[in-house]
Amino acid sequence: MFLKYPDMELLSTNFRSIDASGNVLTPDYLREYESFRGILHARGENVYQLGADKLYMALNTSNYIGTSGVMTRDYVLKDNPFDEALTCIEDIDLWLRLALKSVSFYFLDVVLHSYRIRKGSLERRTTERFPSAHHFWSNQMDRVVRTAKISESEIEVLMERRISVYENYIHRCIEERKCRDARNVYQEILAFSPEYSNKKVLLKLWLCKVLGRS
Repeated sequence: MFLKYPDMELLSTNFRSIDASGNVLTPDYLREYESFRGILHARGENVYQLGADKLYMALNTSNYIGTSGVMTRDYVLKDNPFDEALTCIEDIDLWLRLALKSVSFYFLDVVLHSYRIRKGSLERRTTERFPSAHHFWSNQMDRVVRTAKISESEIEVLMERRISVYENYIHRCIEERKCRDARNVYQEILAFSPEYSNKKVLLKLWLCKVLGRS
């Protein structure tokens, strides 16, 4: 495949989703992802190149790259290793870094591996995942500002998305009665967005304090 397409630097494949028991949930996981399909440019039978101009923001919408089905040229990962400081989301962090460097992404629209989904697994680990999410978002925003590869309006979209992610952590912390952690996450939002205000979040934090939860 790489011999046939000399400009190909990273190739990912389609995949299916399965449950914890191995039962197929979605036989063609990426079929309905319009934001992904919209950036594909045909290069051969079932072979597509991902549009470099829209790839970064598309990946910020959803992670379309199934790590188990990824192949790259040797130098790609040698020059851009996974961030070992991350205990999760290290894959999307890498794809975004490569997209900012204009690495040529290709997609083979053939289902070649399975993605296992365990019900509730992400929700149960929400608060544990925050340090990695914070590290990821801090680095990502620094990179986009430094490289100037995306527009001011796109940076604003990323900022809104970052705030939404942090708010989800706050709500989850409160549900788990970890209100001190929720307040810490709120302070992190204020650190990068001093004008931030959300009455629902503030009310929940106030109730935590009144009720004397940890």
